[in-house]
Amino acid sequence: MLNKSTKFLVKGGKPLHGTITLSGAKNAASKEIIASMLTNEPVHFTNCPISISEISITKEICETLGSKFQKFENNEVIIETKNIHASSFSASLGIINRIGILTVGPLLKRAGEAKIPKLGGDKIGARPIDFHLNGLIQMGATIKEYKDFYYLKCKLLRG
Repeated sequence: MLNKSTKFLVKGGKPLHGTITLSGAKNAASKEIIASMLTNEPVHFTNCPISISEISITKEICETLGSKFQKFENNEVIIETKNIHASSFSASLGIINRIGILTVGPLLKRAGEAKIPKLGGDKIGARPIDFHLNGLIQMGATIKEYKDFYYLKCKLLRG
C-alpha cells in the first residue's frame, strides 16, 4: 500500500516510444447507451467496453424497453430505439446496478411515464437518487413512491 512517504524514482534520459490502446469507460458508455433511447435514429458507439457486466445489464434494460442492437461485438455498439415498447423493466435488473434511474428521462420523453424499481448497486455507502428525482420534479414530472418502485409521469419535461 502506498503512503505519503512512498516515492518513485524514474531514471530516464530516453524518449518513450510505442502505442497504447485506451479502453472506453464503462461509466460513460452505460449512460451513453441509455441516452441513445432519446432518439429513434440509430446510434453508433465505438470503443465501448462491452465485456463489462454493467454494459450487458444496460443492454438488457434497453432491449426490455424497446431498443434493438444491430451490433454488439468487438467493442462496437449500434443501437436503435424506433419505439418504446414498455415503460418499466424487471426489478431483478434494477437491483443489480443504479443505471435504471437514467432510463426515466428517455421514458418520460417518449412514453410519458416510467415505472422503475427501487435501485440497488454496490454497498460503498449512501448512493441517493433524490437529486435525480428532484430535478425531474422541477422539469414537470410527478412522482409516486411505492414500497418497491417509483412511478413517474409527465406530458412534457421542461428544462
